[in-house]
Amino acid sequence: MRKIFLALALIISAVSYAQNDDKPFSHLAVGLNLGTNGIGFELASPISPIIGVRAGFDFMPMFSVTKGIKYERPEVLNNVPKSFLEARYVHIPENGAKCDVVGKPHFTEAKILFDIYTSKTSSFHFTVGAMIGSKNIIRAKAADKVIAAVELYNQDIANGIVLPEPGYEDGITIDMEGYSVSHDKGRVELDMKVNAFRPYVGFGFGRPVPKKRIGCKFDMGVQFWGKPKVIDRYSGHEISKNEPGATKDLHDAIKIINGIPVYPTIKFSIFGKIF
Repeated sequence: MRKIFLALALIISAVSYAQNDDKPFSHLAVGLNLGTNGIGFELASPISPIIGVRAGFDFMPMFSVTKGIKYERPEVLNNVPKSFLEARYVHIPENGAKCDVVGKPHFTEAKILFDIYTSKTSSFHFTVGAMIGSKNIIRAKAADKVIAAVELYNQDIANGIVLPEPGYEDGITIDMEGYSVSHDKGRVELDMKVNAFRPYVGFGFGRPVPKKRIGCKFDMGVQFWGKPKVIDRYSGHEISKNEPGATKDLHDAIKIINGIPVYPTIKFSIFGKIF
């Protein structure tokens, strides 16, 4: 994919020089953009009357989405002496507990884009290019006393403080829709990962180097980021839709995530001409 992009960039450069009436990079503009990629800035310059180049950086402002998940009280703890349970595992209520899972975006990317106009005076253009950004675009975390209590119980089994019940010699697990999720220090973390190199195609209206001092631009397209994966951060395991014991909800969620190989980009930009 990188070789195809480089070849395309060379072809664009060759065509632009063949049709150039002015010197390349004779003007420079700077812009701010807002859209589905977050907030970003760009530097833009014409290569020829019908081809321009833009380069810049986007980032997604930090925000979080919280979802409560119900944890059932592990059955094995019901067989632990009550006095010991109250002394060491008081954070696991009899009727289970609710844990908050917090998801945050980690979306940053650099970009280089080539705008190809239909004529010297047209504002309509096609765009090709690429984004290079972070592989990890979303991280979901759960830090909870229930998880910490389960870890303590497992440590007590390993240290011989308590004898495990049959079938629980290695401790007990925390299940997320049928998947035994890894945890550390009372935390569970899952990452959504995509390709770092993401080709882009799209179209838009407006020129980033305006004839006057200020100009506007609209872009719409998609970046090809490959098959998204959900990774259990502490084990490094990719959670698949066919996990043994997975519930239908987990199967369907992973299937939907894996089936989104492109990310839609819609953004509005304001440019100011420097020279």
